[in-house]
Amino acid sequence: MTLQRRIRTEFMRLPVAAFAVVSTAYMFVVSQTRGPAVPDQVVGVVGSDIAVLYAVKDLALVIFIGGFLLGWWRTTTAQDDATAQTTREMYADVALAVIVISGWLTALAIGTQVPARGVPSLLPTIAFLLVTPVYAATSVGVGVVTGIVTSRSMRGRVGALLVLGSILFFQAIIDIGYGTVTGTPVNTFQPPSDPLYFLLHRLSPFRLFIAGVNWIYGIGSSSSGVVITTQQLEPATELNAFITNAFVAEHTFETVPWFLTGWAALLGLCLWFGTTLIVIASEADR
Repeated sequence: MTLQRRIRTEFMRLPVAAFAVVSTAYMFVVSQTRGPAVPDQVVGVVGSDIAVLYAVKDLALVIFIGGFLLGWWRTTTAQDDATAQTTREMYADVALAVIVISGWLTALAIGTQVPARGVPSLLPTIAFLLVTPVYAATSVGVGVVTGIVTSRSMRGRVGALLVLGSILFFQAIIDIGYGTVTGTPVNTFQPPSDPLYFLLHRLSPFRLFIAGVNWIYGIGSSSSGVVITTQQLEPATELNAFITNAFVAEHTFETVPWFLTGWAALLGLCLWFGTTLIVIASEADR
């Protein structure tokens, strides 16, 4: 089966088509609301790159949720239907579909802002466009791996939702765990100057992607969105400081540890990607 036919076949499946429609509607709303609402102070610092950066967090959220759920759905469906496709083949097909959808969503998010914000920097945007498919494939991979160890039973569905929720809300889980271990509740607006705490905060693929993209565009070593990261690093001139709950390494540490740098975040994302591939390949060979 040709690549084009494989992608077309996936898009004919109702969940994939539904994800494409819903995610398109969501990103269009984001482009019409959050895009124009970025503070002028942030635009002054970031420049035309805001045409990309304003949407990174929303893109990361939509791609991960959609990729995870589609990967889990296809894997568990195949288990129940005893399809002839291997796990590796299913993963490849779903990943291709999600990569195509993520490319369309990225084009929509950027294209709607270019007339007002200008064309973003070329090289960083190329790097961003190369990283995004890796993130999309990782999102699908995490869903497929979850599907391998669960099923479509009620217990399996609850388990999958717990995995999805734990990744999306990983920072809150770390805050609770860190406060429990240290005996001191964590104030996210004044986080502890502990490199390990900052590292744990960005270990999910969702946060690693955001941190990596921030680094690509030279925003700072932060796993938070561009607006609060910029406001934390470079507050408006009438303010001496601007307190946010952005976890910006440069704002907390005089010397940023190497494992909190942006390139380390991209390396961590690649480790997630590679690990899911290894698990999926080993399952296919069984």
